[in-house]
Amino acid sequence: MTRWFAIFAALLLHAAAWAHKPSDSYLTLDVKERRIDGQWDAIVAFAGATTPLGWWLDGLADRGRLLLPMTANQERGGFMLRLQRNGSGLSARSAGWVGFYPCAGARNEADEAALGRALDDRLGQSALRSLRRDPHDADDSCWLHGEGWCLSRHELH
Repeated sequence: MTRWFAIFAALLLHAAAWAHKPSDSYLTLDVKERRIDGQWDAIVAFAGATTPLGWWLDGLADRGRLLLPMTANQERGGFMLRLQRNGSGLSARSAGWVGFYPCAGARNEADEAALGRALDDRLGQSALRSLRRDPHDADDSCWLHGEGWCLSRHELH
């Protein structure tokens, strides 16, 4: 049986509260402090992030996949990141351009600026092969280098 977790699903529980918010405010789900119990075959995010959070990555079962919209700013949009756990590694591919609402708790200004610069390199985006979580300095293999993670052009070994 396939187990999947929708990061946005908890937001539906807050839908009634949204109706009472001012019209200029966004409905957001702060995902920073959430946890996923167990291992999941599929995790899908329905809000744009600048950072793949560790607890999402840790929640993937072997061969499990994460679909994560990586977005810079509202006007620009971003791309759909497809990750698949292969043992202790994570293969990464771009699944194309997207636009999503921002995901509170999975965004920060430094990563948004870095993602904005990386999105200018469409060839680099198409060359994504893995998400690295090992400590390392940014080098030519890093398409997008964040704190504790990196979208790399290196294949998994």
